[in-house]
Amino acid sequence: MNKLISRRDNTSLQGMVTTAVTAKEAGEEGDVTMRAVLLRLIDAAVSAFNLAFLAATKAAAAPQRHLLLTRKCQNKSLIVLQG
Repeated sequence: MNKLISRRDNTSLQGMVTTAVTAKEAGEEGDVTMRAVLLRLIDAAVSAFNLAFLAATKAAAAPQRHLLLTRKCQNKSLIVLQG
């Protein structure tokens, strides 16, 4: 998963550099260039945040699922013993 995240981050960074270089080569003025680069930066930041949030959510949920399954198994054995 880390390789996938790293690859995606590299792709986003390459895209931002490409956008900046293309805008400069086309001779566009600063306002349009800044807007294009800013949009790419925002997109990259949102993507990075979403990936980090997803990883943290999965990591936090995994131990809780295990505990729920363990408690269910313990409760079933207690019910069988009481019955």
